[in-house]
Amino acid sequence: MKFLPSEHKDIKTLIAQQNLDLNDFSFVKRKGRLHIYYKNQEPSFSFFRTVETNLVGNSFEEHTLFKISIETELGIVRSWKEVLLMINNWLTSLS
Repeated sequence: MKFLPSEHKDIKTLIAQQNLDLNDFSFVKRKGRLHIYYKNQEPSFSFFRTVETNLVGNSFEEHTLFKISIETELGIVRSWKEVLLMINNWLTSLS
């Protein structure tokens, strides 16, 4: 999984909105997941983006899914906006 520039920008924006210092965060890709660490402490917020393809009628439809974890697997969400909401909740818990 690649860490997309648009994802990085969105996460940096959330960090700034919480008045947190971006230098306190590190982004590490490990085993296909992107981990966001605050001051190199556990737990990290992590997500994995995957694309699911389903045959609907005579055509294929692609759906992007995100698997979210903070210490343990939290579940699967279907939109980047939901991921951002979960990251924002995690950032709020850091303050």
